[in-house]
Amino acid sequence: MVKAFNAAKIVLNIHVEDDLPYKVNMRTFEATGCGSFLLTDKSYGLEKMFIYGSELVCYEDEKELTELAKYYLEHGDECIKIGERGRERAYREHTYEERVKKLLRLFGKL
Repeated sequence: MVKAFNAAKIVLNIHVEDDLPYKVNMRTFEATGCGSFLLTDKSYGLEKMFIYGSELVCYEDEKELTELAKYYLEHGDECIKIGERGRERAYREHTYEERVKKLLRLFGKL
């Protein structure tokens, strides 16, 4: 997957509709962790993890997806900057190590 993410100009992410309250999938973290430009549908909880438009880009419907994809295919320099910022956030806050630290802090409060 790393090779595919690194070769792509845009990594498209579509979350699966289900009844889970948080719908942030692994592709979100894999793509940003690779420094790839991620174009993803808006998902509950995602706004607490990444800054829209700065660390990844979100769309709400097919029309917006098409418009954003066309725009970013013509503005590769912006894709690179957004991908870099997404990678920085992923490594700073969303690694397994950081998740374990957070869990241990939460357990310590029990």
